[in-house]
Amino acid sequence: MTVLYYEDLPIGQPSTFGSYRLERAEIISFAAKWDPQPFHVDDEAGARSIFGGLTACAAHLFAVSSWLNSQNPDPPALLAGLGGDGMRLASPGRPGDLLHMELTYRAKRRSQSKPDRAVVDVLNRVLTDDGRLVLEQGGAILVARREDLSDERSEWPERPGAEE
Repeated sequence: MTVLYYEDLPIGQPSTFGSYRLERAEIISFAAKWDPQPFHVDDEAGARSIFGGLTACAAHLFAVSSWLNSQNPDPPALLAGLGGDGMRLASPGRPGDLLHMELTYRAKRRSQSKPDRAVVDVLNRVLTDDGRLVLEQGGAILVARREDLSDERSEWPERPGAEE
């Protein structure tokens, strides 16, 4: 495993990793507790729904997405999540689906106020093994910088009364 600092993050190059199989019993169990809609907890109700079968609820798919992110073989030097810009449920997660994460770092910028960290814009896509998009979510994360910051400190404005 290689931890990727701000300087290492490849912008615009998707990486795919992780593997998680949605199981019928888990779909029903999760939804029974967190989102007990009939099409999430009952096969017959799911078959009569617009989905034409049992589907995993959004909260379950988000949880799987979070777990898949933890499987990244080259994770970012994550300090914190800063929030998302929306989640799109592109197609249903179904029993038996084998899911993978596709992660793309879309942009990055150094923090103006904290030079030891940076903000990175990410896109997470959860796909089935045959390439069907299930979930897509963008967001921002805070990552550590690796660079020796001593060179940059000389560029910082002088503070009145600061001694060299």
